[in-house]
Amino acid sequence: MENDTNEHPAGIDRVFLDGPPEPQDLQPVATMLNPGSKHVAVPLGNAVEAYVNDPTRNAKDSTRRANRDKLSPLVRHFGADADLKGITSEDFEAWTRLLLRLPKNAGKRFPAGSLEEMVKAGEAVRAEPIARSNARGIQQSASSLIDHLVKRERLDRNRLKPHILPKTKFTKPSRRPFTVAELNTLFRQPVFTGCIDEERGFSKTGPNVPKRSRYWLPLIALFTGMRMGEIAQLWTDDVLEPDGVWALRVQFNADRDQELKNPGSDRIIPIHKTLIDLGFVDWASAARQKNASRLFPDIPKSKDKQDFSSIFSKRFSKFLETADLWRDGRTFHSLRHNFRDAVRDADLSDSVAKVLGGWADDDPHNQYGRGYKIEMLKAAIDPAP
Repeated sequence: MENDTNEHPAGIDRVFLDGPPEPQDLQPVATMLNPGSKHVAVPLGNAVEAYVNDPTRNAKDSTRRANRDKLSPLVRHFGADADLKGITSEDFEAWTRLLLRLPKNAGKRFPAGSLEEMVKAGEAVRAEPIARSNARGIQQSASSLIDHLVKRERLDRNRLKPHILPKTKFTKPSRRPFTVAELNTLFRQPVFTGCIDEERGFSKTGPNVPKRSRYWLPLIALFTGMRMGEIAQLWTDDVLEPDGVWALRVQFNADRDQELKNPGSDRIIPIHKTLIDLGFVDWASAARQKNASRLFPDIPKSKDKQDFSSIFSKRFSKFLETADLWRDGRTFHSLRHNFRDAVRDADLSDSVAKVLGGWADDDPHNQYGRGYKIEMLKAAIDPAP
């Protein structure tokens, strides 16, 4: 209704005086009233933001940021205003061919322009294209977005799915534990025995053993099975002594930028006697007495991924390279594999191992009760080799 009753008799709306509108002036009712109609466009940019921020998806903030990054090549190519309903199978096929030519780190090296312009800029300097598996990962993220919209009846079908690249025949080696000889090589490096400093001189022999992140994180991972991110986000008060047993607390605390990988990751882990003998508890207690908040303040938060593990991961990769241990699936996570093998060799039950390592436990029987006492876990972990 126009609701214009001025200067008309008896307050009658003008729409009734002028008569019905001409047929060409009418809009389809479905467009006006039914947002799920096939006549309604699905703008790509809006769809990506709605998908990334969808509260019904159980995803961490870091996962949502990674989703947005992986969907960026889709938006760059077709445009934020592009109607997903109008993107054809042939369009997705052409986009796939372009993805395979996309240079490595294109977003940082060539931040401006369309996807095609990024490809041309990379080829002009003979930049190496991204791995086929990475192109496939971008496709899969886009396909997940489209499946999400199909499930909600915003799209009729997934036209990208037939063009998803098959898995490559050869993949990089999966992560594996370090051998005993490799562990000896690792912990005989200057950062543990004496180096110049913990920055550029960490790999050069010197008189100092600066006990900070480079020193403690590998040792903590080996003797507790903790993930890199779990250790890097610790605060000084996460080193605590419940029931007379020194332990580390892994928890979710948004105000302190502490996250969990899964519900089973929330746990209290007894500190192995070897770590105590090395002075870890004394070192952490001294930091707390100085009113320090984070246990490892020398690990900054990543600006792009907004986590504490990304930067240290690069540092540790450089450390492995200097020790000639960086090939064949050896990473920081290998230390977690070593811990799992150690508790297995100590003949600990699978449920105890899952509690210690924060692995998800699908056994419903283990969801009952209060769990293992910290004294029992301490007695179990100390004898582990």
